[in-house]
Amino acid sequence: METDLVAQVVKYDEDMARLQRQADSIKVKLIEEQKQLLQLESCFDRVDEDKKRRWLELEILASLKGRAHAASILLAQATINIQKNANCGE
Repeated sequence: METDLVAQVVKYDEDMARLQRQADSIKVKLIEEQKQLLQLESCFDRVDEDKKRRWLELEILASLKGRAHAASILLAQATINIQKNANCGE
């Protein structure tokens, strides 16, 4: 009876040691994956910032093109008015 109890305790200790090794291994993997996650998040943050910057640049360019187009229309109208006024004076 006592040998059975000792055998059970030894088996229990061995099982617990095996489970502890598994838990330790999982903890190590978790730490490595957390480091990778931080690196990936940093990369994705940079990509997101680049995308925001590009969209902002595109919006600015679109605005400038619109303003340049409006200015060219005003210039064309002013040119026509100047020519009309110059022809009226002749």
